[in-house]
Amino acid sequence: MIMKRIVLIVPVVFLAVAVLFGATESAGTGREITVMFWNMENFFDFKDDGTGESDAEFSATGPRRWSKARFYRKCHAVAKTILWAGSGTVRGGDNNAYTSLPDVVGMAEVENGFVLTQLVTKTALRKLDYKIVHFDSPDPRGIDCALLYRASRLTLVSAKPCRVSAPGLQTRDILLAQFITAAGDSLAVLVNHHPSKYGGGETDWRREVAVARLRALGDSLATSGWPLAVAVGDFNDTPDNPLFTRLLPAFSLCRMTEPATAHENRLERLSSEGDAAGRAFIRNGSAPPARGISRRELAASLSEDASQLQKGTLYDDFGNDRSSAFSHEGKSSLRGQGSIRFNGEWQLIDLCFVSPALADAASFSVLEPPFLTERDAAHSGEKPLRTYSGPRYLGGVSDHRPILVHVTLPDAPSFPSPKYSLYKRIIQNRNYMYKWWANNRKQHETQTACT
Repeated sequence: MIMKRIVLIVPVVFLAVAVLFGATESAGTGREITVMFWNMENFFDFKDDGTGESDAEFSATGPRRWSKARFYRKCHAVAKTILWAGSGTVRGGDNNAYTSLPDVVGMAEVENGFVLTQLVTKTALRKLDYKIVHFDSPDPRGIDCALLYRASRLTLVSAKPCRVSAPGLQTRDILLAQFITAAGDSLAVLVNHHPSKYGGGETDWRREVAVARLRALGDSLATSGWPLAVAVGDFNDTPDNPLFTRLLPAFSLCRMTEPATAHENRLERLSSEGDAAGRAFIRNGSAPPARGISRRELAASLSEDASQLQKGTLYDDFGNDRSSAFSHEGKSSLRGQGSIRFNGEWQLIDLCFVSPALADAASFSVLEPPFLTERDAAHSGEKPLRTYSGPRYLGGVSDHRPILVHVTLPDAPSFPSPKYSLYKRIIQNRNYMYKWWANNRKQHETQTACT
């Protein structure tokens, strides 16, 4: 038991140190913003609230046996992945961008606010400054878009759900959140989860409605003085689909860079025993004893890690030509990379689009944490480690990989107009106003006591 605890503590300690150093080194001028997105695949709580079939299915008494222990295991795995995303350098474009913790974490397929509250208060994220933005949507399955943001880096100005509606369509809202950064820039983030392809070509019109809604939101942001906008999400289509040309000129596809396992993550410096313990924790919630690893298993584990680090390839000119941002030289699935794996082929359906002001200042990559994958028994290579395969519990997180967006904001702050003066006063003077109120209240209490 002691050995198990020691082995499990090793990756956690190294990860905490890595994140602390990352936060220090990347503080800079506040011009670098990172946005993470992840489809969480049925991130339900463990209670049957009577809100629908999916809610009953994913409960402790439902057919999935979605227990409290399994729920919190997934919460811890999600938190570990967020920390992992902020613990290394990701090679992107011409520069190596150092990453701190993601400033924004967009999510899809989240049931409710309780799930998010538990995520930020009952895991390693509890000591950080993540705040929650979530609204219930009319989706029949009861799953919504949501986001977390770092309060020390961003001030939330407004947030709202933007309905994607048409006769015969009930789907997830687009979540719009508008921020002022610590450096004084304005930034809008839109989290999407467009209708799926379930049902074949007859469902294309649903995604057309969602794309049209996103385009309208982009136009509205531009005309209302918010020129810096990032749209992330599960778009349920690959970037070569002509449908996305309808987003122009409000949004263009963000430039894509090298996948990031890909990256020199500090977790790679852990001992092989510690890495094995990390994988076991994600899968089983416990760690194998270090002495229980045979030489053959250890060699296989090291070989697997080496292949993970070396398999990333640079996507040449992936969206660099803005005039043909949606007609790439090849599909991501043909290059062996993507965010989901279907029939042994990787497909990129988790995407990022940016406003014209950020077209040359943003890039994104697919995150490939080694503890979120498993061997693909039916095909060669690896696939995401899911929570369930049919009714069978696997202990993973999602059938999607997360993506990470790096944004370099303009040198000159871009203020929302004409309301920015009010926002600026509130942000700059809120501490002073609180102190003034506290002092007045203290004086009033002193005078009351004297009389």
